[in-house]
Amino acid sequence: MQSMCKEIHNFLRTGEIYVITHRRKKFCCSTCNKRFSLAGGLNNHMRTHTGEKPYPCTVCGKRFTTRANMISHMRIHTGDKPYSCTECIKKFATSCQHTKYMSLRLHTGEKPYSCSECDKKFARSSGYAVMLEHIKKVKYSHVVYVTRASQHWLI
Repeated sequence: MQSMCKEIHNFLRTGEIYVITHRRKKFCCSTCNKRFSLAGGLNNHMRTHTGEKPYPCTVCGKRFTTRANMISHMRIHTGDKPYSCTECIKKFATSCQHTKYMSLRLHTGEKPYSCSECDKKFARSSGYAVMLEHIKKVKYSHVVYVTRASQHWLI
């Protein structure tokens, strides 16, 4: 019998509560030792080692390792965009695009991430690189570079 635990995740952006079941990962890849809780997960993973792509696009012939990736790709040809923003009319072909758009917090104006050096706020944690550049500007705004010919001096 499989050992299972249930964990409740509350996604604040949607207010929905999901119950996620965690299973013991008893299926192991013989090539890289990565473990999977379902045999299907291992089968899909093995294709990364073999290069097998059994799911072809019926329109352009491009091949995919999983049926889900092929179906997602087909939306390029059909124009189907099943994921939509709850606040505006914008639609998306993939759930990944939808999630990324929603994380921008364009409609709420929420900016929960802030600079440690000043009061500037950011909407996404993935804007970390932008924030680092901002911090450099704030921290080192007094630094002046003087350039003459091919020589640089830090004043």
